[in-house]
Amino acid sequence: MIVTSDDYFRFINSDTYFSRKLSTMLHENTVAILGYSLSDTNLKAIINDYKKFSKNNALCSNIFLISRNKVSQDMKDYYFYCFGIRVIDNTEIDCFFSRLSYKMSLIKDIIERARENIRKVVSGAYTYKNEYLKLEDSFYQIISSIISEGLDWNDDKVVSLFERIIEKKRKLTRNDGAWEQYEQLAKWLIYFGSIIEVSNTKYEKTYLDAVEYSMGHMSKERNWGVSWYAYRAWETRWPAIIASNRLMIKNHIETLGTLKDANLIVKNIV
Repeated sequence: MIVTSDDYFRFINSDTYFSRKLSTMLHENTVAILGYSLSDTNLKAIINDYKKFSKNNALCSNIFLISRNKVSQDMKDYYFYCFGIRVIDNTEIDCFFSRLSYKMSLIKDIIERARENIRKVVSGAYTYKNEYLKLEDSFYQIISSIISEGLDWNDDKVVSLFERIIEKKRKLTRNDGAWEQYEQLAKWLIYFGSIIEVSNTKYEKTYLDAVEYSMGHMSKERNWGVSWYAYRAWETRWPAIIASNRLMIKNHIETLGTLKDANLIVKNIV
């Protein structure tokens, strides 16, 4: 959707087709905002309304603000907390479209197959094999399929699927020589925590148990029997997690009081 100056002024303080169309788009699509001010009153009202809807229905954040400049972590947290918007910074518009087109060409065939399978898996008629779940990309494909199929994250069958996948991944880490599985589990949990506000949802217990397991099997130093790569994933990607999830994890880890290296990561929620 390209907004002209005439559109903008007609948009101000009026419930027009344009404003209703934008509201519908937010509910039905992934939206990228490029070159439009978030200080606009009507836009903030529409986005805030969608934020309440998405939180009440445990929906993934599907609104992105593309910024050419560097955006501080505080501002990223503010945008998400107030509007449910994730920020992609240090990105030129042409670079954004170029990378988006390239990625879409890579996943087009994959996502179609994944979408065909997701409803069978959710219904219980089909189960993901361990060979598939050993792949790092499998989790992202599954999450994308759930989103693209419009499945309800509050649906007990979807919650159960998440629980089964995470439990299977934890079991895969216990195989001999499965060090990459620890790192992948950490990345999966970080990703999930970056798209859904987990606190006070059906996912909270399973998620926190898995985070505790992941952080309990990592180490800042290269010690035998624990994963340094998992620690590096948590350390470098910690800011990507939604602020409310970072606070939830921080409180959980500090309550445990036994995971020294985990405390090094969660001591600051920013």
